[in-house]
Amino acid sequence: MRNHVIIIGAGLAGMAAAMSAHDKGASVTLIDRGSIGLGTNSALAGGQFTGPTFLHSPEEFIQDTLDTGRGINRKRLVRLVAFKAPEAFDFLRHLGLKLIETPTAFRIQSPNPVVIPGVTLVRTLAEKIKEMKHIQILTRFYVTKIIIENGKATGVCGFDKEGKNRTIHGDGIVLATGGAGAIYSKNDNQKTIMGQGYYLASSAGLNLWDMEFVQCYPFVIA
Repeated sequence: MRNHVIIIGAGLAGMAAAMSAHDKGASVTLIDRGSIGLGTNSALAGGQFTGPTFLHSPEEFIQDTLDTGRGINRKRLVRLVAFKAPEAFDFLRHLGLKLIETPTAFRIQSPNPVVIPGVTLVRTLAEKIKEMKHIQILTRFYVTKIIIENGKATGVCGFDKEGKNRTIHGDGIVLATGGAGAIYSKNDNQKTIMGQGYYLASSAGLNLWDMEFVQCYPFVIA
């Protein structure tokens, strides 16, 4: 019997999680308020990922990240990113994406220069997901609550595009809802990215740490 994993949010993180769960034998329900991929911040991004490169060793990447974070980073997680990054880049290449290596990062190259790299990235993942028979895509569904029973997440409540209340049960929940950048008057986020996932997590009893740190690009200098 296949475990059922519910993933809330269908940006890059959510779609990658869906593919990973599917490949490990789970059935997946991938939920998003909008369309898969294109309604997320991942689509707006430049498709560039900082990580270890031929000129930037994992240890240098770790030290630069800790310096940038003024030392409050969780070093264990920084090291995990550093040493798992090559696997993530191989995953993107396996999907057919072309990555250009720079001295300190990798960036997606769009086959069409008119299309921004973030759109190329999410479209590629969305197309692959639609080919996977054990991933159910549920769009225009708004999750309002994570169901907790005996200390375990067992499903979600929300309403569909017709406004009907629905409950979906599962064996595990992945929150991939993005951040809260759109709460700022000047930002480069999708307009709906306002911390709804933070609310779901907190309401389910999870502790939130360092949520005041939000990336804002200089595209929106006031």
